Amino acid sequence: MRSLFARPGTQWARIVMDREMETFFRSIGSGSRDAEQVLEHVRRPYRAVRNVWEMLRPGGIFAVNTPFLIRVHEDPEDYSRWTEKGLRQLLVEGGFEESAVQTGSWGNRACVRATLSHWAGWIPWMDSLENEPQFPVVVWAEESQARPPVI
Repeated sequence: MRSLFARPGTQWARIVMDREMETFFRSIGSGSRDAEQVLEHVRRPYRAVRNVWEMLRPGGIFAVNTPFLIRVHEDPEDYSRWTEKGLRQLLVEGGFEESAVQTGSWGNRACVRATLSHWAGWIPWMDSLENEPQFPVVVWAEESQARPPVI
């Protein structure tokens, strides 16, 4: 499986996640994102998610992606990692509707080994994008029915 959205040299851990996030944003008619892979750097992630939920406009959308099986990166401080179930639960505890939270993850053993030893750039003819669900490198969630508009 090869990504249509990635170029050789892109960080291997981001290839599938970026493709999935781009597909999601295109499906809702939005082509831009403000930030990504930030939540692991937040000291109090529950408070952050709760604040997002409280500030989200009616009909607003929240998407988050985080690393999981990659090395700690202290620039800035690095606090948390979540599985798909853990990220879903964090959003639900923050106020998001569980039935509207969609999660995904991607990873494989080869990418885990590469990202633990160095920041691996993707080499299309060499690096597999096959998913091994028990080795998630990145995890993401979208909540596209958050706070429906008040009529």
